[in-house]
Amino acid sequence: MEKQHVYSQPPTFSSREVSKMTGAGLRQLKSWDEQGVVSPIQRGGRHIYQLHEVIEVALITELRRKGLSLQRIRKALKFLNDELGRKFTSPIRGEGEIYLLTDGKNLRLESSHSGIVDFLKNASQPLISVCITDLVERVASRTPAGEPKGKTPAGKAVAALPRRPIIEEVRRVIPDHEEWLNAPNAILRGRNPSELIEESNEEPIRELLWSVVHIGVS
Repeated sequence: MEKQHVYSQPPTFSSREVSKMTGAGLRQLKSWDEQGVVSPIQRGGRHIYQLHEVIEVALITELRRKGLSLQRIRKALKFLNDELGRKFTSPIRGEGEIYLLTDGKNLRLESSHSGIVDFLKNASQPLISVCITDLVERVASRTPAGEPKGKTPAGKAVAALPRRPIIEEVRRVIPDHEEWLNAPNAILRGRNPSELIEESNEEPIRELLWSVVHIGVS
């Protein structure tokens, strides 16, 4: 008897699920669709997003929050698609931390601290950075209501990402870590690192820890 192969369908998400997973409003999603920034397929009057589109929405939301214009964000998306492929979640798995860096004009992908420092030194404007690896993790962890964390198809898709727990990172870098975690931090806009950890918003803390080790920021 010939062996049959069963192929699992890639995960898809509704507009409401994407909004919950990325923080982008429903009107914003509609606007980006109309402008051709991220255009999901339509099925029975519903918008259906694939995983790479959800991550693109999360990236757009993050870059807009950091002050990048939509025009430059379009260029960043094209750059990522050219460098990593259309479904740019797959090449990231197993690669460690990958950062998207931009000074508003130039774009660069870096996985080494020395490369980030080099780009920082030569940047013509203040540097904007997004950890793509962290972004994928955060999207996967914000599962639709009713599904256990890490059990959705998106969660399984990125389960192989190698990440050290944030508390372990803090203990490794900060001598008085307990005091540091509960003290307001100017770089975190006056918020305590522990508050961000409770909100599962780890990327600003990881960026700050990297700055402590490699640039001397406290």
